[in-house]
Amino acid sequence: MIVDVPTGDDFKAAGIDFLNLAWDIIISLLIKLKEAQDFYEEYYADEDENEEISNYYNLPSDEYWKKAQRHLSTALSLTQQGSEFLLKGHIATVSPYLLLSGDPNNYPSKSHERDVRFSEFKTIDAQDLIRAYNTVVSCRLPEDFKNKFEHIRSKRNTIMHTVDLNLSIEITNLFIEILEISHYLISPHSWIKYRKDFIEKEPDSVLYQQAELTEYNKIIYILSREVNLLIGILKPAETRKYFNFDKKQRRYICPYCYDCAFRKTYLEEGSYEMPRLAQLLPNESASTSVYCLVCSQTSEVLREDCSNNNCRGNVIDEGYGICLTCGEELED
Repeated sequence: MIVDVPTGDDFKAAGIDFLNLAWDIIISLLIKLKEAQDFYEEYYADEDENEEISNYYNLPSDEYWKKAQRHLSTALSLTQQGSEFLLKGHIATVSPYLLLSGDPNNYPSKSHERDVRFSEFKTIDAQDLIRAYNTVVSCRLPEDFKNKFEHIRSKRNTIMHTVDLNLSIEITNLFIEILEISHYLISPHSWIKYRKDFIEKEPDSVLYQQAELTEYNKIIYILSREVNLLIGILKPAETRKYFNFDKKQRRYICPYCYDCAFRKTYLEEGSYEMPRLAQLLPNESASTSVYCLVCSQTSEVLREDCSNNNCRGNVIDEGYGICLTCGEELED
């Protein structure tokens, strides 16, 4: 008989991990570029008028992404692997035996005489996964998703089997591909939750004492910076689709995230380090609460004018007395 049969959840968990590993690669590249930009803006701001110096410190971002193509190729391969495992997960939820390929003559040797592990059997090819999914799963995938899946699969095959000097992978497209897979094969607006779960379980999580985690929420800090960068490069329609976040609506510092993850670093590093990922809920002039995209917390706020003459904000955190628009403490 067949033993060690994986469940649909087993496949889905592996698929989510592959997507997160791909995300790790591309978000780290984006963060390094942002940190370099911040460095030059801070330390060479006074020299902007000197054209020669300004040109010298103009970051070569095109060259940066060209050198990152091998990293992006790896991320794309992991993304494809993640999508395949998630598709298999949905099919296996109906029955894992639907994944087996070929007729009994091609089963592992003497499978009719001994126990055989599921992993010894050949499973259906990646090119047949969406057809199988749409056959056995009640909610069929749209044609647009199928086209994107085939596009990624084709690129992955090129990466795995040859060297294509003309192959170019664009980081924004790669982010969108991961989010698109999450939207259809995990659930809409769920990526931040699964990203948070992955960060919590990363190997270095065992290196921090519980007291340190209580004093400083490293996970919220990392996730807030990631999402803040991502919101900056996505289009408004994309932020609405994948995060239910209106990029055109005014954004504020989240009081909860400020308290647990940014209060100390914010004072030390400057306001550019403080993401603004909370929005009025509802989006009305008299609203007295904000909802944060990252921590999913709703916080009560005061509606008073900021004491900073250069700030027109009027959404105030009562607990720490800071303006959630500019981040400055209010004067007594």
